[in-house]
Formats: sequence, C-alpha cells, structure tokens
Amino acid sequence: MKLVINLIVIVCATVLSGGALAQDVEGASDHPAFGRFEGTQITLFEKLDYDSQRILIRTDPEEYSNAEGAVTRVVYSVPDGASILQIARSYEEKLTDEGFDVLVSCIDRECGRGNLTRLRETVWRKLLNNKMGILTVAREDGGSALQAQITIAPRWINVNIVESAAFENRMLDAAAMAESISETGRVALDNIYFDFNEATLTSESADALTEMARLLSDNPDVDVYIVGHTDNTGGYEFNIDLSRRRAQAVVDALVGQHGVNSDRIVPAGVGPLAPVASNLTSDGQAQNRRVELVQR
Repeated sequence: MKLVINLIVIVCATVLSGGALAQDVEGASDHPAFGRFEGTQITLFEKLDYDSQRILIRTDPEEYSNAEGAVTRVVYSVPDGASILQIARSYEEKLTDEGFDVLVSCIDRECGRGNLTRLRETVWRKLLNNKMGILTVAREDGGSALQAQITIAPRWINVNIVESAAFENRMLDAAAMAESISETGRVALDNIYFDFNEATLTSESADALTEMARLLSDNPDVDVYIVGHTDNTGGYEFNIDLSRRRAQAVVDALVGQHGVNSDRIVPAGVGPLAPVASNLTSDGQAQNRRVELVQR
C-alpha cells in the first residue's frame, strides 16, 4: 500500500483533542489523531471508506501525490484572534510530539504558489484563497500509514486525512443481484453514494444504478422496495427522514434516467433500525449505511 500524504494548512488557535462541539454540523467529529483548535466548530465533514486526495508533499520544487485510502475531510471555522502562523505552529508542535514526520510546513508563497490551480486541488471543495498556511505530515505505525494535510486560511481550517485501506471492489452486477434476491429476497448495495448528510446521489453511483435498472429489465416479474438505511450517528428522526429521502432519490434516478416503471419500485426508509454490523466502529457504521432492494 503506497504511503498516503495530506496537506495541512494552519490557522491561529490552540490544538486540543476534545470531542465534537454542540455547534458542529450533525454527524461530524474530530479525527482522534488530530483533535481541533480551541474555539473552532466543524462546518463541513465527510468520511469515506476509500477515496483519493491530492497532496502537496514538497515545495521546492513543487511535488504532488494522489493519496488513496480511507479519507476523512473536516473543515473548521477559525475563532476570532487566531492567526495562520499560530495555528500552524500549534499543529506542527502537537503532531511532531506524536511521532509524525513533517513533509511540508509553509505559509503563503513559501508553499510554491507558481500554479495556484494545483494547490487548489489539494483543498477539499476548493476552499483556497490568497492567504494560507500548509502543513503536511505522515506517520507509519505497525505497517499502517496515516498522512494528513492541514490547510489554514483566515476563516477556515481544512484537515484532510488519509489512512491505509485496501481497495475493495463492491460492484454487484444484475445477475448477482438477481441471485441474491432469489435466495434471500433482498440484496444490499453499498456502492450507492450520497453527499454527506444529504439525499443527493453522487456520480460514483452511476454504475450501480445501471445494474439495478438492468436487473429490473431482465426480470420483469420482480418488483422491489428501495430501502434506505443509515448508521446511528445523529438523531433518530433525522436518520429516518434521511433514509426515506435517499430511497426516493434512488427511485427518482431509476425512473428519470433509466426509464424504470415507477409502479415497480417503492421507496422506504428505516434509518438505523436494521443494522448489519455494530455502530460502535467506523467499519460497522459504513456497512450500515446502505441501500437495499427487497422483493415485494
């Protein structure tokens, strides 16, 4: 597994290891290895089992890497009175003490801003503006690699973290879906993806939707419920509503994009009520976030 490295841009504050604050967006939390700056709140958050993150790993000459693995992306607000230098040095001191190697530590033009477009690609959701600080760190522990990029600007801190994870192809084709439905009356799909805490399907779901449509086309006698499931992060009512909206989004895509007869697919959502794994671990939560086809 190749080493994964992420940028860290720094904004003024004190680094803490405490948990999420009440003001954080729902479902968000600090990464346990990084904590947060004192007085900050999480404004954007996502956690993915496997993804790619562009990283600045050297400033002179500029060098970038596309790191792959389990990715956590967190955006924090910056408290009043905090500076980029203060935050950067706080992170660097904390992470160095905890065994990380510092690959990049820079402020503004020290970060190699000859190609601003490439630097923008290292920041989640292209948050980068003219003032910034970057810290890139990496650590190996027992064969497992953990790298992080922290980008800091006057109003936000973006912490992108990549951890070692083997790629797993979870694609089920129409034939495999039909076999599972024939044997068990259901098939679970964990390659249907949504924006964090939203019911908006991402482009990575396209292949799975195509196979679902093919299943229904090849098996005209099979009608299904589209059932949305969540983990137990966040409130019960929120998760029930989210699971229902996600199921409806799948139905809308199958009808609107693939011409499936709406009478054959009925959306339903059960939130966290039917887990297939423990919600006490991130792996278990990932398994519980899924869409199922259940034969009617």
